[in-house]
Amino acid sequence: MAEKDVWLISGCSSGLGKALAQHAFEAGSLLVATARKLEALAYLPDNANVLKLALDVTSREQVDSVVKATVDRFGRIDVVVNNAGYGVTGDTEVITDADARAQLETNFWGVVNVTKAALPVVREVNPPGKGGLFMQISSVGGRVCYPGGAFYHASKFAVEGFTDALAKEMNPAWNIQFTIIDLGAVLTNFIPNMNQAPRHPAYEDPACGYNVLRAYMTMANAAQWSDPAVCAKVLHELGSNRKKVKLPVHLALGADAWGVVKTELEGIAKEHEAWKAVAESTSSAENVKEAEVLIKMRSND
Repeated sequence: MAEKDVWLISGCSSGLGKALAQHAFEAGSLLVATARKLEALAYLPDNANVLKLALDVTSREQVDSVVKATVDRFGRIDVVVNNAGYGVTGDTEVITDADARAQLETNFWGVVNVTKAALPVVREVNPPGKGGLFMQISSVGGRVCYPGGAFYHASKFAVEGFTDALAKEMNPAWNIQFTIIDLGAVLTNFIPNMNQAPRHPAYEDPACGYNVLRAYMTMANAAQWSDPAVCAKVLHELGSNRKKVKLPVHLALGADAWGVVKTELEGIAKEHEAWKAVAESTSSAENVKEAEVLIKMRSND
């Protein structure tokens, strides 16, 4: 019988985190489910294969305690899912520094805290070469920006840059993978529960872009959004099959996410090419060789 994977998942109180925790348990994985409030995990049974823990990802002390408890209970960590997060939206000028910093503390530094605490376990406590997977739950907002989401996008872009760079630091012999999940719209309470700042009167003019996004969030046909249970099944299958298939560092999940990211990348490439002459006007011919070195360095292969 194949050895069961140990899954450590943050943000399991609702939405995708809850769906993934439920699916992982039902699929027979060993599960460490966490949430800020322990009572939010009451939907999971009291079972030898389940460890339910309170976790505020902004507290490194709590993160370290959860990682230690996981190893004490199950002996290792195979898959880490950084799912905890929320959204702040509004006219950038009126979002307070406190709200902006709190957004980064949870969405970015929370990912950093959990990743840095669990990485030594995956590398040194797991059997040599067994490795593991870090699955960072980002969103299409980690690759494409919309008006009103300056600090949310900043937090998700930070997660993507942090993870992409960290993945390139790994010794291949460790067999540690990282994949960033760029979610599209999922049928959860994420959008209804977004922290919306009061409007700035200057931006209430219909010509300002955030008004379009606010209208979309109010009128969008949520019935067309991805089912969190289906997303959870796909993510669990990806994590469980990581030894058979090398996962991409960036994975758009949802037809909407795939289409939006594709259009964004094509637009970036077109704009980039259009300004090639200006870019090259500042350089000597020797600078082209420097570019070749940097391009080779950035490869994930």
